[in-house]
Amino acid sequence: MPERQQNGESKQKQGKTKHQAYVCVMRKLVNVVFWMMKTKQAYVMPVQTEVS
Repeated sequence: MPERQQNGESKQKQGKTKHQAYVCVMRKLVNVVFWMMKTKQAYVMPVQTEVS
């Protein structure tokens, strides 16, 4: 999931440690999984467009 990797990198640029950035990414993933279980919907990966 490239968007999660970018989120972790941006957290590190904000001054978080690598472990703290990892926890932020994992928290977001847990929220997505919980939402999927609650709504019984499948996860659809967002389409990213390349910016030139």
